[in-house]
Amino acid sequence: MLTATIGAALESAQRRLQHQSSSPTLDAQVLLAATLGRSRAWLLAHPEMELSDSQARSYAESLEQVLTGTALPHVLGE
Repeated sequence: MLTATIGAALESAQRRLQHQSSSPTLDAQVLLAATLGRSRAWLLAHPEMELSDSQARSYAESLEQVLTGTALPHVLGE
């Protein structure tokens, strides 16, 4: 798997969510924050941090669930 930074992962997810969500930026951030166990503020302060393969894979899987129609709160377990 290619190494991705937080910034790149968020940008890609936002593009993919733009036709699915009225708040693609927020949704991408909330999903990645939950995946990493960090706050949205932390993500925004560390866009250069590289995701591990397992983090990138987990984020991609969660994003796919949202893109196929699963509500974000359900993906997050809320």
